[in-house]
Amino acid sequence: RLEEVVGYGGMGSVWAATHLGLNQQIALKLVSSTFARSKDTLKRFDNEAKAAAKFKSRHVPQVYDNGVLEDGTPYLAMELLHGETLFTRVHRGGPVPLPEAVTILEQCCRALGRAHTLGIIHRDVKPENIFLAHSVDDDNYIVKILDFGIAKMTALDAGQQSTTRTGTLLGTPMYMSPEQARGLRTIDFRTDLYSLGLVSYMMFTGNVAFGGETLGELLLQICTQPLPSLIASARWLPPPMEQWFHKACAREPGDRFPTAQAFVESLRMAAGLSAPGDRSGPLPQMTPHGVAARPPGPMDLRPAPTTSDATVPNRPQPSPP
Repeated sequence: RLEEVVGYGGMGSVWAATHLGLNQQIALKLVSSTFARSKDTLKRFDNEAKAAAKFKSRHVPQVYDNGVLEDGTPYLAMELLHGETLFTRVHRGGPVPLPEAVTILEQCCRALGRAHTLGIIHRDVKPENIFLAHSVDDDNYIVKILDFGIAKMTALDAGQQSTTRTGTLLGTPMYMSPEQARGLRTIDFRTDLYSLGLVSYMMFTGNVAFGGETLGELLLQICTQPLPSLIASARWLPPPMEQWFHKACAREPGDRFPTAQAFVESLRMAAGLSAPGDRSGPLPQMTPHGVAARPPGPMDLRPAPTTSDATVPNRPQPSPP
């Protein structure tokens, strides 16, 4: 039974629903009739279900079921989350204090590290896809990575002909890596870590690292312009955070952190925090070649547009379940 809409996205809607047999609340993603006949859309919807089914991580929403309704509408039944996205958190409360930010980034790396060991590259890491989920039996929140709809599953793609053409943009331009902005098909796991580095800039400063009046101008900045100074916009941060940020978002993939584990370990050192914020064990390992006071001041947050074909810079964003 559909209860209420909790979000709209480019492909359809997300509903809070009740499973009548179990009397359990779930989230139900439905593809709109406009896209239900699109092979590309259905492939991405199927990707999300397959990616979620491969995960055994509390940092990714659990998927219960997927299929097609009687009228042909594809659906995905998922865990219903309560809380807010990281974008909403920063927009509401301002830049995130350093200890809390480190905890959030650690948990993001736990999900991404798990994905990378499974051969899954998210390709759309952004504040809107990082959800701070509240638990009914805990005052704290747990970080969950949302929307694996455009994930690249290298293990699956190895034996299949990809439908994504070279030069096609997939993801959110404001948080894309340079190689992703160029539409290369040779991207690896380090593209997710670059995007997470740009997310960290937004968390600490309340602003995006790159912005442009047009999509072309934005992509040109990502590919050619130097990174902004993190410390110049967030002077309360320890000076080593500047070097950490520039390595996390180095233009050349070979100059970045090679794994989620390396990303987190260097972050802790730069932040001067020796103890991890999430003590549930070591992060999964995967290389690209195999398996703090709250700062004052105004913000200039803008929603990050998602494009699938580099044509519409202001496409509406999907809201998380």
